[in-house]
Amino acid sequence: MKRILLFTILCASFLTLEAQTITWTGAGDCTNWSDFNNWDLSCLPTESHDVIIPDGSNVTINNPVQTKSISVRGNTVLTINESMVFHEPSLIEENVEVNWRFGSLGTPLISSLEAGIITNFGTININVIDDLEPSFSPPIILIHAILNNEGEINFINGYLGMNGSA
Repeated sequence: MKRILLFTILCASFLTLEAQTITWTGAGDCTNWSDFNNWDLSCLPTESHDVIIPDGSNVTINNPVQTKSISVRGNTVLTINESMVFHEPSLIEENVEVNWRFGSLGTPLISSLEAGIITNFGTININVIDDLEPSFSPPIILIHAILNNEGEINFINGYLGMNGSA
């Protein structure tokens, strides 16, 4: 009996080590990715989380983030002011507006995994932050990732660099 109980406890612990889904609720300050109160698990997403941002959300990324994957659902505004790393295929659905203002998207170059894949059915606006040093115009960079664009990409201010990407 003790062996069965021990085996059950061990199996349950291994299951919790696998990826978990974490969903944006906006119950904290309503917009800041880095506010743990905005997530249903009351913690910030990590590289072991599949992230879901539901329809109608407004999310701003101001610090580097890592996720296992991300799924951004319709009528959402996602503002990216820092780098985002994802390790598995990710999705931007129709009617999503991504305002990509700074940083990179993709998988780490040192990753032993294949290139990350992000499929866009929404609108990506590349609009580099203007209040940076005047002589420094940083590119928006796609790193070690494949972008399947089935939606729209608007170049408002800035350009898209690709490092090991397609």
